Amino acid sequence: MPHILKRERDRFVGFAFATAHLLVEIDLAGTVRFAAGASCGLADGPAETLVGQSLDTLVAPADREFMGHLLKRLISTGTIGLTRVRLTSYQGKPIDFILGGRRPLNGGDTLQLGLILASMLARAPEVAGQSEAERFTAAASHRLAVASEAQVEEGMTFLMLNGLQKLADERGPAALAEVLPQLMAYLRSVSAGGELASPLAPGRFGLVRARGVTEAEIVAGIEEILERAALPSPVQVFDLSFDSGGLDEADSARALAYSIRRFSEARPGGFNVRSLKDGATALLSETVKQVAAARRIMAQRRIEVVYQPVVRLTDSRTHHFEALSRISGVASIGPWIRFAEETGLIQDYDLILAEAVLSTMASHEKSGWQPMIAINLSAQSLQSSLFRARFDQITAAHAAQAPRLMIEVTETAGITDYPAMAAILRDLQARGHRLCIDDLGAGSTSLETLRSLPADYVKIDGPFLRAAIEDPREFKTLETVIGMALAHGSEIIVEQIESVDHASVASRIGAHYAQGFLYGRPTTDMIAFGHDNPDPHWQPMPFDKGKKPA
Repeated sequence: MPHILKRERDRFVGFAFATAHLLVEIDLAGTVRFAAGASCGLADGPAETLVGQSLDTLVAPADREFMGHLLKRLISTGTIGLTRVRLTSYQGKPIDFILGGRRPLNGGDTLQLGLILASMLARAPEVAGQSEAERFTAAASHRLAVASEAQVEEGMTFLMLNGLQKLADERGPAALAEVLPQLMAYLRSVSAGGELASPLAPGRFGLVRARGVTEAEIVAGIEEILERAALPSPVQVFDLSFDSGGLDEADSARALAYSIRRFSEARPGGFNVRSLKDGATALLSETVKQVAAARRIMAQRRIEVVYQPVVRLTDSRTHHFEALSRISGVASIGPWIRFAEETGLIQDYDLILAEAVLSTMASHEKSGWQPMIAINLSAQSLQSSLFRARFDQITAAHAAQAPRLMIEVTETAGITDYPAMAAILRDLQARGHRLCIDDLGAGSTSLETLRSLPADYVKIDGPFLRAAIEDPREFKTLETVIGMALAHGSEIIVEQIESVDHASVASRIGAHYAQGFLYGRPTTDMIAFGHDNPDPHWQPMPFDKGKKPA
């Protein structure tokens, strides 16, 4: 009899491991007697450390009565079908599982449960306009972040097949189109869920490996396909270890997505095999650290806001201020902002800046000081409905100041749907916000942006102006751009004006406003700047709520 029971357990374990992340056996009192697989975050250690614990302590309080009913049914009927249930991690976080169970055929005093992490089965939401690689990155980032949090071993595999480019060069796109579906069909078969594989760049692929799939198996499968196509078969495989470093799921996903993008965009000759393998994991590790550091900066509000005047070119009177930021411990704000944009942290940063500026405006208003202030908001932030909802809450809490908050839209290269963005901006205008398209001529702001988006102002990038001063062709281009902006009803702001010559050229091309060291450096104290400025023409801008300044 013992050997029959052992065979039965072995058979159960074998079947269960085909699907479940965690297997547990409990006695009729609910005490865990056996555990195998991944602990899935239920224990601070391997699954075996769950032995001796009461199942009741692992179940989320709201689901304990529900679990009690499930176990009663399991005892009476001998089985329960796949059911969603919420447990609690050793850190107190809720984790959703799909649970199935059976009672041994001999009706013994144990119950056998198989648990699958429900979030591992969920797909990341698709976004309109996403490429195949972007959809894969979102789905893979979600899965690996969940796996890391739940202490389930899964990882990313990168593949480089340099022979594919040679195939396209020698035999044309049709030959490549014949091989790619065969490769993708195979890669899907060895990927988690049969769907987490995708091309990332020409000759580069990524996949989240299915459990039990080895590097040797992947290489052999690909080489067989390449051999049938009479292609050079060197396959470079790079496994990316994923460690979230304690980040939450959202930030973990952002870090991984950033690393995948950096890997995909690396120049073909920029890595050798060893440096690529080491560099991929090192990149992710460094990214995780940078995301955590950025989170600390925002949580501790180590962001100082300074203000720089934007003046009318006709009389040098201040029209409004632009809010700029400095961060304690960060030497240059530009690279930090770019990193925040690339990892999706910019949304939180933009909200912090908006709230800080509106609070400053409220405090100044008590003394009668009511200037208009511009803040930079990333196009990435504005395209997020969650960001807009939170931004609405912040502006609603400062209803008196909000109409004097001007919005400079930055990073417009990231706009995926121009009609949708235009509708978002028109809604902001309807609420009283003046809008400015930032950095025209900087490369990230296209003429499509100028044609498609409503804007009260267009800001000309400083280097664009200086290039126009030195090169007649650039000057013609600048005149064309400004003519287009004027035709759309926008006024022109030129930034980085540092000399009288710069200001003269700005006036000659039809600009209305200027910003730069010639007129004032950023300051933390707008009131002191206004009252102590030696320029006799300078004075605060008179502004009536809801009325556009002259």
